[in-house]
Amino acid sequence: MSRNLLFSHETFPGLADRIKEVRGPLSQEKFGQLLGISKAQVSKYESGKAFPLSETIDKIASLGNKTREWLLWGAMRGELQEGSEDFGKPAAGKGEIADPYLFAAVDTSVLAQIISGVEGALLKKKKTLNPVRKAHLISLLYDRFQETGKPADRETIGEFLRLVS
Repeated sequence: MSRNLLFSHETFPGLADRIKEVRGPLSQEKFGQLLGISKAQVSKYESGKAFPLSETIDKIASLGNKTREWLLWGAMRGELQEGSEDFGKPAAGKGEIADPYLFAAVDTSVLAQIISGVEGALLKKKKTLNPVRKAHLISLLYDRFQETGKPADRETIGEFLRLVS
């Protein structure tokens, strides 16, 4: 599974239009030069055929004097203070900026228990999963924990393992 399937223009509707807005009257070629990417890559971002890397998102936001939040979600609080050196911080009075790659706080002790349980189940069954499937399994189990409040037991891990294998 590619990164673009995990983070896509469907996940962040309007992103392509906001990238075009930041580019403004600059040509795609000039904009790409400023970002350190090709004209073709800018075109892919603006047409929704590709999703920018985190670093590129930061650069685009910086060029437009916007926050990552505005670029990704179109939030109203996307304007930065003039002369601000920290593009991760919003302008005064604009609220907190959420990192788009961290959607919620994670209970690391539960996550560690789930990872350990998955690794143990894989060893016991003499199975391997590619990293994407393993991450998907762990994510499903963690989502279940968030919904039920109960950590996954061996039986549950086994059931979910059958789903992703």
